Amino acid sequence: MNFTRFTLVSALAASTTLLAGCPAVIVGGAAAGGLTAHDRRPYEVQLDDENIEQKANARIGNHPSLDAECHVSITSYNHLVLLAGQCPTEVLRKQAQQVINEVPTVRRVQNEIRLLGPRSTLTASADGWITSKVKSFMVAEKGFDSTRVKVVTENGEVFLMGLVTKPESQRAIAIARNVSGVQRVVPVFEYVEG
Repeated sequence: MNFTRFTLVSALAASTTLLAGCPAVIVGGAAAGGLTAHDRRPYEVQLDDENIEQKANARIGNHPSLDAECHVSITSYNHLVLLAGQCPTEVLRKQAQQVINEVPTVRRVQNEIRLLGPRSTLTASADGWITSKVKSFMVAEKGFDSTRVKVVTENGEVFLMGLVTKPESQRAIAIARNVSGVQRVVPVFEYVEG
């Protein structure tokens, strides 16, 4: 990688990390149409996805065993819910999926929760950095619309979501695989015609 691209990617990664804790900035951009312009989901579906995530997180929080023993990351895209994270038992892993299946408007749940204890704070921080780097490399990739891919990282595993064409998915996977720290890339895409 040349120095200019490295500098750009580093700056983007840093700014993405800083903005990660600023939902008002992101929501404000979405409300103004900034983040929705290239999204293939209708605006109503984007709002549904936000509502699904809020309701699903609340439901997990209402189950003391899930809330105390598991770390469950919930991401909804086009009414498809990705469950990532860690639970110590298969019973809890299945219970998490059952709880999310009951959320209205959820079309399908992809359960990628691993049978492990919850990740450490250090691992969570590293995962946030990996997500920032993957997003930054996607932004820096010429001719690639990074706004169409959602990136979630858990324990070094990168999950990619979005409504994409086959070529877009292949490029996104290739970009993520070449980021240092990524242990595995799991595509959770839905495909559209190009």
